[in-house]
Amino acid sequence: MGNYKVLTIPPPYMPETYIKAIEICEKANMDVIILDGISNIWKELLDFHSKLSGNSFVNWGKVNPRLDAFINKVFESPCHIIATMRTKQAYVLNLKNGKYVPEKVGLKAIMRDGIDFEFDLVFDVDSTHQAKALKDRTRLFKDQQKFMISSIAGTKILKWASMEPLADKVSNSKHQSGLEILKVLDNGSVNGSVNGIRDVSKSFNGSDH
Repeated sequence: MGNYKVLTIPPPYMPETYIKAIEICEKANMDVIILDGISNIWKELLDFHSKLSGNSFVNWGKVNPRLDAFINKVFESPCHIIATMRTKQAYVLNLKNGKYVPEKVGLKAIMRDGIDFEFDLVFDVDSTHQAKALKDRTRLFKDQQKFMISSIAGTKILKWASMEPLADKVSNSKHQSGLEILKVLDNGSVNGSVNGIRDVSKSFNGSDH
C-alpha cells in the first residue's frame, strides 16, 4: 500500500466533525478519503433528535440541515471519497389473515432513507467480503456476479472517474467538482473490507507508511 494517513474521530460522531476531517485531508492534498463509516453520523443525529423537546416532526428541521451539510461537503470535495455504512435487517408489514405480519425484505443501510440515490456506485459487501453492485452509474459492474474487491476494481473506478466530460457520466449537478463516490455497504466488519484503514477523523493521529 502507498502512503496514507489515518485520522481517528472520537465520539460524539457529529457531521460537523466529519466536515472538519474532510477539510484537513483536502489541505493535506489527499487524493482519496475513506470515511469508515458514516452510519455513526446518523446514529448521533437520531440521538440528538430524540433529546429535543417539542414537536418531533418540526424538530427534523434541526437535524436534516446538519446531515445535508455533510453530504454537500462530500460532493463538493476535490478528493475521491470512499464511504462505508453498516446495514441492518429491513422489514415490511404485510397483511395476512386479517393481521399485519412483519416480513424480512433484505438489508438496509443504517442511514437516512434514500441516501443510496446520492451515490454513483453502491456495493453490497457480505460477511465473506464478496461484493455485488446494487447501483452502478459507471456501468463497470452492472451485470457482474459477486466478486472480491481488489486493486483491479479500484483501477477501473479511477479510470472512469478521470474520464471527460464529467457531465456525460454524472447526472447529479452537485458533482461539478469531478467527484465520484464509492459507497460500500458492509454486513459485518467494515474494517475488513478496507484493509484496516480506520475512521477518517478530526485530529491527525496517524503517520506516513
